[in-house]
Formats: sequence, structure tokens, C-alpha cells
Amino acid sequence: MTALKGADPQGANPQGVELARRLVTIHGHMRHGLDQVRHLMAEAADGDGATEAVSAALRLRRSWVLRRQCTNFCSLVQGHHTIEDAAIFPALRRIQPELAAVIDRLESEHHELVDHLDALEPALAALPGDDAARAAASAAIDRLTRHLDDHLRYEEAHLIPAMTRLTFADVH
Repeated sequence: MTALKGADPQGANPQGVELARRLVTIHGHMRHGLDQVRHLMAEAADGDGATEAVSAALRLRRSWVLRRQCTNFCSLVQGHHTIEDAAIFPALRRIQPELAAVIDRLESEHHELVDHLDALEPALAALPGDDAARAAASAAIDRLTRHLDDHLRYEEAHLIPAMTRLTFADVH
């Protein structure tokens, strides 16, 4: 896996490498889920040039699909961060205390991401709505995208080498 190529093999073990691979895989699912939300939001505003009644029905159905995808995406992010906060971060703090500042930053970003997710759901609920509703939803997604992308890249860059040294027992 590309994201694991930068991992320091010294002290790595197969269980730790597997944990790091799982992290990269889950991050990929989160990136894909956010891409789907962005795509569905664009579709929710589009009536496909049909009659006004059909266009309105399409926008309404697409906004429902969008909200459902958003709920799934938000659950994935929050569940993943709960596991990191409860198991991965404490294990890394014990085994590699020099990562304390990195982990402090990541935990803080988890709280900020909750705020972004909490702002996204009502913004999407206002769709299909008017131009102001669409602009608010777009801005909420843009803020979440920037923050999540930065968070995932930082986490991967700073934690993958350390995670390759963990064992399954460390995170249980």
C-alpha cells in the first residue's frame, strides 16, 4: 500500500502492519463516502431539465438519498474516531509517548470534525431548497472536506510508522 511505503520497517511486526493497513483502508472509505456526498449534493440541485414537476420530484428524491448517504458517512467517521480515541491513541501514548503532541492534535481535530459533521446534516436537510440553502450546504461540505482531508493526511503521515510497531493486544 502506498501510504505504508513510508513506514519505518525497524521494529515493525505483521500485526502492526495490518493495523496500519486497516487505518489506510478506513480512511479510503471515508474519502470515498465524502466524494459520494459531494456528488449527491450536486445531483440534488439538478432537475435534469425535465418538466418543473418532474424536476422538483427528482430534486426531492435526490435530497433524501443525499441525507441518507450523509448519515452513513457521518456514522463511519464518528465510529472510526471513537475507536481511535478509545484504543489506538491510548496504545500509542503508552508505547510511544513522544507522539503525545501529535495525538493531542488529532484528538482535538476529532472534536472539530464533530462540529463540521453536526453543521453538515442540517445544511443538507434544507435541500433541495433555494440558492441560499444550496450555497450553505456547499460551504458546509467544503469546510468538512478541507478539514477531513488535512486530518487524514496528517494522521497517516505521523501515525502509520508508529502503528506498525503495535500488536493486536496493544489496542484491546
